Amino acid sequence: MPDEENQTKRNGKLSPPCTWKYEGGTGQMGEDVIVIKVSGGLGNQMQQYALYRKFKEMGREAYLDLTWFSPENQKKAGARRGLELFFYPQVHFEEEPKEVLRFFSQKRGNKAERILRRWFAPLKGRLPLTARPEEDYFFTEKEMYHPEIFSFQTKELDGFFHCQKYTEDIRERLLHDFSFPPHSDAGQEKKVREQEVRMGEENSIALHIRGGDYLQDSANLALFGGIATKSYYRGALRYLKERMPEAKIYLFTNDEAYAGQMLEGETYTVVRGNAGRDALQDIRLMRACRADLCANSTFSIWGGRLNDRSDRILVRPPRMKNTQRVPASLMHEYWKGWVLVSEEGIEV
Repeated sequence: MPDEENQTKRNGKLSPPCTWKYEGGTGQMGEDVIVIKVSGGLGNQMQQYALYRKFKEMGREAYLDLTWFSPENQKKAGARRGLELFFYPQVHFEEEPKEVLRFFSQKRGNKAERILRRWFAPLKGRLPLTARPEEDYFFTEKEMYHPEIFSFQTKELDGFFHCQKYTEDIRERLLHDFSFPPHSDAGQEKKVREQEVRMGEENSIALHIRGGDYLQDSANLALFGGIATKSYYRGALRYLKERMPEAKIYLFTNDEAYAGQMLEGETYTVVRGNAGRDALQDIRLMRACRADLCANSTFSIWGGRLNDRSDRILVRPPRMKNTQRVPASLMHEYWKGWVLVSEEGIEV
């Protein structure tokens, strides 16, 4: 939904205007604009929104690009998704205006201009906005953490930006924005409230196992597989049980059969009844538990990040995907307050 507070201040916050030409006319936009592309499921969308909110808190002109959710683009998507940020009533943002979308589309699509701009690459530091090389306008995430993004000017950011360090200094704002609505079903809402109270009183562990799409899709398996292993869960549970006598395990999963194999021999309660637009109720319950034992999934990691208990224990794998391998020392810097357990079940 539109960011009404920022819309009323928008004219005072816009960077100096820049006029540029496109086929059929001219356009105008701020000289320093940050656009964050939104894609993926709820957890990824939350992270992209959090980065947007960080730029706004810095006083920057920033927008969300929602074109990934268009019917045309969803036909090409491996797993079709809808925009789920709307499920949080306190989430407000400004969608990328048409003139900004047109500007970046032109920079991406004009092949002849891209070739000419490469000739001027050695001079790019001295060129005005409209004469910069095309590649200067686009950034794709590769590492766990890219501190340089906060010094970018007029850039479209593409990635999930899954790192707590990006937004740890605006945590209170995120706790406010990601406040949970009631369950759409009144009967289930009563049950969720009862679960929240019970989890808050017990030595409760929210344990998330993601199977389903992580196992059935070969690309996902190559990217995310072999991280949240059976040994990982055994080692993490051992760590938690040593610190939490009579721990009560609550299982959150999209694949109960697979989770049962992973937790063979354990006693646990499966949390059900929260699907579709109510899937965020699982995050609501995860954050109510004393401990969050997360998969390499933004969904459960947000349960931990939103956990506001003073006695909370947060456990996660030291890597999110197989293409991002980060030294443990850096992961502890990027994820302060978290316990890191390897795929072998060893604290690192």
